Amino acid sequence: MKDRIFGTNDDRSGLYRLGGLVAIALGVFGMGLAAFFFYGSLQGQLVMEQASRAADDLAREISAELASVQSTLRDPQVMELAVAAISPDGGSSEALVQAVRNRGVRNLIDLRAFPLEVENIEFGEYPEPDFTVVEMLLEARRQGQGTIQVHYPGTANENLAFAQALRINDEPQGILFLRLPVSRVTSLLNELGPLEYAALVQGRGDNAPVLKALGFITRDRQHYNAIAGSRLNLAWSRSTLVGPLPTQGIVVLAAVCLILLVLGFWLRRHPVPSQRPASSHETSARQEPITEEETIEPYPEAQPSPGKPQVATPTASTVQSGEDKPVGELPDWLMDNGESETEEADLTEIERRDSEDLPDLPDTLEAADVEPDLSSFEFDEDLDSEPPEAARQATSGTEPDNEPELSFEFDEQPRFDPEAESDPEPEPEPEPEPEPEPEPEPEPEPEPEPEPEPEPEPEPEPEPEPEPEPEPEPEPEPEPEAEIEVDDELDLDFDSDVRSEPVLDPDAVPEPGPEPEPEPEPEPVPQSEPEAKPEPEPQPEPRQPTAPPVVDPALFRLGEIGGIVEKNMDARAATLIGQAIGSRARQNGLSRIMVGRDGRMFGAVLLSSLTQGLRSSGIDVLDAGAVPIAVLNAAAMEASEGSSVMVTGSHHEPERNGLRVRLGGRVIHGDVIQELFRRIHEQELSTGQGNIEEVSIVEPYVDKLSIDVQLERPLKVVVDCGNGITGTVAPQALGGIGADVIPLYADVDGSFPNHLPDPANPENLEDLKLCVRNFQADVGIAFDGDGDRLGIVADNGEIVWPDQLLMLLATDILSRHEHAAVVHGVECSAHLIRMIEEAGGRSVLARSAEVYVADQMREEDAQLGGLLSGHFFIAERWHGFDDALYASARLLEILAADSRPLSEILSQLPKTHSTPEIRIAFDEQDQVEELVSGLIAEGDFGEGEASTTDGLRVDYADGWGVVRASHTGPELVMRFEGDNAKALNRIKTLFKKQLKARDPKLKLVF
Repeated sequence: MKDRIFGTNDDRSGLYRLGGLVAIALGVFGMGLAAFFFYGSLQGQLVMEQASRAADDLAREISAELASVQSTLRDPQVMELAVAAISPDGGSSEALVQAVRNRGVRNLIDLRAFPLEVENIEFGEYPEPDFTVVEMLLEARRQGQGTIQVHYPGTANENLAFAQALRINDEPQGILFLRLPVSRVTSLLNELGPLEYAALVQGRGDNAPVLKALGFITRDRQHYNAIAGSRLNLAWSRSTLVGPLPTQGIVVLAAVCLILLVLGFWLRRHPVPSQRPASSHETSARQEPITEEETIEPYPEAQPSPGKPQVATPTASTVQSGEDKPVGELPDWLMDNGESETEEADLTEIERRDSEDLPDLPDTLEAADVEPDLSSFEFDEDLDSEPPEAARQATSGTEPDNEPELSFEFDEQPRFDPEAESDPEPEPEPEPEPEPEPEPEPEPEPEPEPEPEPEPEPEPEPEPEPEPEPEPEPEPEPEPEAEIEVDDELDLDFDSDVRSEPVLDPDAVPEPGPEPEPEPEPEPVPQSEPEAKPEPEPQPEPRQPTAPPVVDPALFRLGEIGGIVEKNMDARAATLIGQAIGSRARQNGLSRIMVGRDGRMFGAVLLSSLTQGLRSSGIDVLDAGAVPIAVLNAAAMEASEGSSVMVTGSHHEPERNGLRVRLGGRVIHGDVIQELFRRIHEQELSTGQGNIEEVSIVEPYVDKLSIDVQLERPLKVVVDCGNGITGTVAPQALGGIGADVIPLYADVDGSFPNHLPDPANPENLEDLKLCVRNFQADVGIAFDGDGDRLGIVADNGEIVWPDQLLMLLATDILSRHEHAAVVHGVECSAHLIRMIEEAGGRSVLARSAEVYVADQMREEDAQLGGLLSGHFFIAERWHGFDDALYASARLLEILAADSRPLSEILSQLPKTHSTPEIRIAFDEQDQVEELVSGLIAEGDFGEGEASTTDGLRVDYADGWGVVRASHTGPELVMRFEGDNAKALNRIKTLFKKQLKARDPKLKLVF
C-alpha cells in the first residue's frame, strides 16, 4: 500500500512526491482563487459603479424637487404677495397660499412672511418660530436663501423647512418661510434599483436622523451623496461578493501560486534519490520474502552477490539460537540502526543482482531446506497453489524443479514487505554484517560464523521421522489456510517452530479451534437481538424531534401562528407550514391561495419560503407582495375563493412575525391550527408543483373604496401609519374619497423607530394627538402594522375608544337595517349594549378574538362587529371581515355628513369612567386558565350578573368588570367600567380581592 501511494519503496522519496502533489494542489487552488478574486474585483467595481450612478440620479432628482420648491418662493408674484403679508410675527394671506399651491406646492403646513428684523422675533413653541427657524431666517437674509433642512426629525412636528429672502427691485423687503411635509422628498425614495440600502438622512454618521430608509443596512461602508442646497444626504450601500481589490495583490498571489506549481511538478519528476540506509526495518522487510540468501552465503558455490537481499529462514542455527531469543521477541536486526543490511545498493541494483543470481536459487534452497519461507509466500493470492507444493518439496528434502516459480515469487516480494517483517524474528546473522559496510562483497567473509548453522541441520533432518505419520503431510495444506485466517502474527511463528518446538503446534491448532467458537457466538447474537428490539421502541421518542422535520409547537397557538424570527419562526418553519396549509387546502378542495406580507424586516424571506411550501403541496400561488391584510383579503375573495395567507406580526415587536391563514373565506384557528402541526410532525403532507403568479391588488382596492365612499365635505385627517404597511395605501385610499390627508410615519420601516403600531395602547397615540391639535385636523386615524386594527383621536386630541366608535357605526347602520345583529367582544361598554337595543338592533356577545367575532357574524347574519382591540367588521356594502381602512372611511363618511366636530358628537354619548385593557403576563397558559376557572367556580362578586362567554364578566347597575385569558399568549386580561369614579373603584377593588384570594402572589397595579 505504501508503494502504491508514494510510487517508490523509499519513504523519503515518497514524502517528496507527496510534497510535490501538495504543492501542485496549492498552486492550482491558489491560481483559481486569484482568478476568482480578479473576476470578483472587476464585477464588484462594475456593481459599485452602477450603484453609484443610481445614487447620483436619485440625489439629483431629490435636489431638483427641492430646487423647484425654492424657485416657487422666488417667483415675482409670490414675492409681491408675501411682502404684502409681512407682519412682525409672520403674516400670510389666502392669496399667497393659493399662489404657492397653484405652482405645484401643495400640502402646506405653514407659510409666513417675516420682516428683515428677525432678531426681534419672540421664540415660542411649535408652530411658533424657535431658534432653528430664526437661524434659517438670518441665513436667508445674508445669502438670499436658507439651507433647506428638516426640523423636529422623527417627531410629530417633523417638517421640511425653506427660507427665501424677499426682494423687490433688488431691495430686501423681508423673508418668506415655508414648512412642508417631509414626504415631499421621501416619496421620491420609492425603489432601490441596484442599491441594497438607501436612506434619506439629515447630516452624516451613525447619529444622523433617518427620514426614510429602504432595504437592509449592510456591514459595508455607507456612501453619502449630498442633496444640493440642503442639509440632506442620500446614504446608500451596496455589497459585493468580492470588493474591489488592488491589482498588485492579485498579481503577487498568482505569482506565488505559479511558483508552487513549478516546484510541485519538479518534485514529481525529480524526486530525491532514495538511499538504502533509510531504515533497517524497510530493508529487512524487502529482503526476507525474496529468498534464503543468508543461508546460501556461506557456500562458495552459490557466491551470492554482496548486495543481494537475504531471506530469514528457520535453519538449525536459528532454532538453536532460540534459547538466546525466545519466540515472539524482536530480533536484533530489528533493534539495530541499519548495521546489518542497510548498506545495500539502490533498488535497481538489487534487482539486477537478483536477476543474475536467480539460477542459483534452487541449489541454495535445497541446501537450506527452507520450508517456512515458501509457506510464507502462500499469502499471495496469485500463488495459492504454488506455495503448498514448494512446501512439500522442502519437507521431503527435494529441491524444487520449477525455478521460474521461485523467480516469480522473488519478483513479487515487494508486496510482502509488511508481512515479511515478522518472518525474520529468529535471524541472528545480521549482527556480523556491519563489518563489510564499506564493501558489500566481504559480506560472505564474516558469514562463515553462521557456517555452524548448517551443521546442526542434521538435527532437523532426523525430524522427518514424523513424516511417516499422516499428520505432517496434511498439516502443510491446512496450515496455509489457517495462516491466511490468522494473519501475519501467527504465520511465521508457526512455520518457523514446526520442527524445533512442537509446543507451538497446539497453539496453531487451537487457533483454528476458535473457529467453531463463533458457532456458539451466534447464540449470544440472537440474545443481543431481543435486547436490541426493545431499544428501537424507546428510540423513536428521542428521534422524533430530529428524524422528521418538525417545527416548534409553540408557534401554533389558539388563533394564530407566530414566533420569533430566525429563532423558531424561520425560513424552514415557514416552508413546512406552507406545505401543511397547502395540504389542508387541497383536502378542502381548494387549488389557489393568495399570499402577502407586511413591512417587517424578515417578511420577504418568510413570504418566499411560505410560497415554496405552498407550491410544493400542489397549490397555485398568487403573490400580492407587501400589502395591508385587508387589501389582501378583499382581493382573495374574488381571486382565490377567499383563501389567503398573510405574513404579518401585526402590532407586535419587530422581532416577531407569523401567519394569518384564511381558507374558503374563514380564518383557521384552534384545532385546525393544531392539525397543521400534526401534519408536519407526522409528515402527512401532499406533494405537487404549483404555479406562481404575481398580482397587483392595491389599485383595484383603492378604486373600489372610492366608489363605495365619497365624503360630502372635505375633512383634514392626520393618518398615523406607525411605519407599518398601511403607509403604502392609506394616504392614497383616504385621499381618494375626498379627505385632505396629512401622513404621519407613513414610511414603511419594520424596525418601528417611532412607536409600535398598536393603536390599542394609548401611549402609541401621543404623537397623533399632538399632530391633530397642531394641524387643527378634524380627526386622527392610527393603524396597526398590517392594517386590520384602528385607533381614533378626536379633533380635541382625546382618544375615541373602539366601543365608542362602535356606537357611532351601529347607530348609522341600524338606521337602515332594523333588527340587525351587532356582534362585539365582552370588553365593550355596557352603554353599547343599551344603545344597540335602543336603536332596534340585537347585541350579541362574542369571545374577544377576531376569529370568533367573524364566526358569530356569519351565524347571526350581523351587519356590524367589533372588538376593543380595534378590529371592525362591516358587512353592509363590504366583505364583512375586519378591515381598518374601510372602517376609517365609513367613520369619515359619518363625520362628513354631520356639521358637528367629532368631539361634539362624542359628547352626546353616555359619560363613563373606564380603564384600558390591563394585561398581566404569566409563565404558562395553564396558569391563566386555572386562575380564571377558579374565579368562575368560587368567586364571590355580590349581586352582579355573571357571563362566561369569554372568561368572566360581571355586570352591575352602575358598571361592570371582566377578567379573561388572552387568546394570543399567557396573559390575564382585565377591564373595568363605572358610571362614575366611585363605582369604578368599587368594582376594581372587588375583582382585586377575588384575584388575590386565588393567587396571593399576584401583583395587581390597578
